[in-house]
Amino acid sequence: INRTKRHIGFWPDGDHRRWIASDQSAIDASRFAGTAISPYALCCAVWATHFFQYPQDARRLLEANVFSENFAKPELGSAAYHYDPRNAAAVQVAYSSALPALADYQTRSDSFKKSSLWTVAPPERFLEECEKDWYHYCRKFKEFGDDRPFPSYPYTLDWVFDLLLAEELDSIAMAERSRRISKEKGRELREEKTAEFAKRLAGAKER
Repeated sequence: INRTKRHIGFWPDGDHRRWIASDQSAIDASRFAGTAISPYALCCAVWATHFFQYPQDARRLLEANVFSENFAKPELGSAAYHYDPRNAAAVQVAYSSALPALADYQTRSDSFKKSSLWTVAPPERFLEECEKDWYHYCRKFKEFGDDRPFPSYPYTLDWVFDLLLAEELDSIAMAERSRRISKEKGRELREEKTAEFAKRLAGAKER
């Protein structure tokens, strides 16, 4: 349809004025990062919009040879925009990390999604519903003749908040490693997050 023989990233024939992105028709089961299409679809739309608005950034990436070329395979019925899962992952990582503005957008988007979830289902509420579900199935087993005592629900609010804090601290460490923030800023953020989560945990226990 597009009469292109090669793709450089999502640019047909290396033309940054056009953008053709396709999801893959296969999966790389050794590299599951998620199962939802929406995070990738959002990023793809943001990347395309950025390069249409700032074509100089696209030209810089093309000149830097950040992407390997992907060629059409007519004998397989595969267009140039069709990447195999491993090469597609490399393209996506390159776009998301090539420019600070795009990396920052992803960070803000992740933060927004988490804050939205916490508003609708804060950890203590989520844990409460999980515990109810646990005992619901315990009662189901009893109905079918299992007379053993119900095992206690194994997870606590402290454990949940420890996991959430560990995720935040890991994000800070990743930002340090990629030099998006300084070591000093990293220490400051770790102290802030540790204090913030301790306060949230205390408030959750009071409710």
